[in-house]
Amino acid sequence: MISDGQVYMLGRMLSSYVQKSEQLPDSVMTAPSITNEDLAMPSLQRIACPVGEKVVVLAAGSEHSVLLTDKGSILTWGWGEHGQLGLGNTADQISPQNVGLVYKNSSSCGHLGVFCGSGFTFVAKLE
Repeated sequence: MISDGQVYMLGRMLSSYVQKSEQLPDSVMTAPSITNEDLAMPSLQRIACPVGEKVVVLAAGSEHSVLLTDKGSILTWGWGEHGQLGLGNTADQISPQNVGLVYKNSSSCGHLGVFCGSGFTFVAKLE
């Protein structure tokens, strides 16, 4: 995460998705064409955030991530086998998906924490 609230990623979710010969969604910025040689070279991929929102908290598990925006949106993506993405299913997600929970007191989003482990994610109000 950089100071202006943008998030970039490296990692294998992108490579495994490309290897399946599927088209990447617009929310993942990629090079115009990707070859097996390109997959061996790490490259930064910008993660899209909801329009008009900035990322204020970010956490990463072993194969999934969660972010919290300044407006209280909670988004997850990555490996979902144990339901740790909070989306009501066990599907993997290549780009951030809105969990459907919005912290009502968005003026104090800095008082929330998001945490990940290998197979879980949780959000906690910090005092």
